Amino acid sequence: MRSAGDGSAGGETNRANAAVFLLTASDGLVSTLVAPFLASRGFQVADIGFLVAAYAVASVLSRVPGGRMADGGHLRAWFIVACGLFGFAVLLYPAASGAAAFAAVRFGHGLFSGTATTLNFAAFLGAPGRNRARSTAIYTAAMSAGFTVGNLASGLLADNFGYGVAFTVAALCPAGALLAAPTAEPAQRARGGPAERPAAGALLGSPDSRAILLVAFTIGFIHQTLGTLFPLYGLAIGLSLSVIGAAKATHSFTNTLIRPFGDPLLRWFGPIGLACFGIAGYGLTVASVPLLTAPLALIGAFVLIGAGRACAVVANTLSTAELSDRGVVNRGTASMLLSVGQDAGMLVAPIVAGATAAQIGIGSTLQILPLAAAGLGLVAVLQARRTRQPASPRTAF
Repeated sequence: MRSAGDGSAGGETNRANAAVFLLTASDGLVSTLVAPFLASRGFQVADIGFLVAAYAVASVLSRVPGGRMADGGHLRAWFIVACGLFGFAVLLYPAASGAAAFAAVRFGHGLFSGTATTLNFAAFLGAPGRNRARSTAIYTAAMSAGFTVGNLASGLLADNFGYGVAFTVAALCPAGALLAAPTAEPAQRARGGPAERPAAGALLGSPDSRAILLVAFTIGFIHQTLGTLFPLYGLAIGLSLSVIGAAKATHSFTNTLIRPFGDPLLRWFGPIGLACFGIAGYGLTVASVPLLTAPLALIGAFVLIGAGRACAVVANTLSTAELSDRGVVNRGTASMLLSVGQDAGMLVAPIVAGATAAQIGIGSTLQILPLAAAGLGLVAVLQARRTRQPASPRTAF
């Protein structure tokens, strides 16, 4: 198989962009539907939190094997298998009749989605474009565009055709991603040969690596807290699933618009400044959601939510890519580091959110938890800045 250096790096990057769009479109569809789908079957909010979390448990477990697969060769074959099983798992959602069956389907969805996205990001890291910041911004924009389409389609499909059709459409997206499977074996890193795989302790001992992990945790935690509780909050104040899906789509659409401008934003603020701005804005705007009830006001809040998340994601993804480019870690480990942090946040969030909401209510939970998570992310970034040597604004945390 050709290496990325022997073929067209731009072509492989475009394939990775197309694949991540389709994979996230599927997850965007499902993420909006899961909580209302469970509520329609009589599950309570605390139970919904635990069932939603099964996805993140499996996704976390998939990341290290996914990284090893990416570094061990045959990335294309593994990607094809993961996409096929991803689609099959999503197709089974309407057939899950009880808590155990639903948890099993949710677990399979998370396992194969996590593997496919880890492999795809590793393929992207192994085929850098001429401008790493620009190509990273476009990749994250493609990711956000997928969520935009998925979130917008979810409510429209469910309201007009039912949950069964909506989940079937979600299952077709990973099948489409098979057409964008990588055709070349990615290079291990941009310079030199394969980097050694560091021990977990050494990896977490690096302030830059630890900041990437914790910022990813913050982003995943806030995102999943909002994703779990906002549909329930919206239904409680009388919104339809179409309006809820439109609000979430607005969030993703704002991500899509802002992320391609990641390169100039990084030049102006640097990754540390952009990460701090994004994390703080993300936490504050999510916390404002329970103060609003009018659909237009909520959609306006989701514009700001999307902007904050876009800034944080672009800064953290670029920092991850630069770790791989510099040979600090290989591409599989870099992909795993970012993904594990995000998945850990998505795992903890629905459990904590469901249990907290059962005690103090959905609105109060939507205010307290995002602010606490944002504080954690800001501390991690500022600690990395304090402990690293002075560097140029384009250097990772």
